[in-house]
Amino acid sequence: MAFKLQKTADRPLQSSRVIVCEGRDEFEILGWIREQRGLGEGDVELLDAKGRSNLPILLGDLRFLSGGSDVQLVAVVLDAEEQGASDLALLRELPTIAQQHRFAYLQRVLPDPDSVGALETLVRRYANVGDAASFCANAWETCLAPTSTPWTTAQKDKAWSHVWLAGQKAFYSRFGVALTQNAEVREHMSGVVQHFETLLDEVLNTSLS
Repeated sequence: MAFKLQKTADRPLQSSRVIVCEGRDEFEILGWIREQRGLGEGDVELLDAKGRSNLPILLGDLRFLSGGSDVQLVAVVLDAEEQGASDLALLRELPTIAQQHRFAYLQRVLPDPDSVGALETLVRRYANVGDAASFCANAWETCLAPTSTPWTTAQKDKAWSHVWLAGQKAFYSRFGVALTQNAEVREHMSGVVQHFETLLDEVLNTSLS
């Protein structure tokens, strides 16, 4: 059964500019930034692919799912993971699909194009190494290191970020929730916010034919 995105099944997209996010956290962060700027769906559409494996399906079905909207530019935001064979194959497949459907295409990999990891790697990169939450997260990681099975960088940083989140005076199940609901988390993670601000600016400022 083909992947179906409820939002686009319900209505045509309102903008020629679309950002497709691998997961919920990126979707929520960009949605919060868009709202803070007073922008809406008519300026740029945000879609949650609900998982890495859905990205090619959603990108290929985007024009159909959007009700025939005039989509011209698609940006995809996804984790680098370990840059293994399947990861690199996906990075090659997505722009090919976009080209087949005549979309202008941007691909933004987290934490950056040259590193392995995920959104949480970016979180760890910008965390204050001197605060208590980082200290506890590092101690937890050190404690488990001798006995745990080998983790990928993305897995390790996801786990680390959950421990870091536990030190933010309230429990948050995901980083996207924490950032959008907690001003102190946004202050600590201003570098992450700026990373997504830059992405949104790039999509908004790209000229369309």
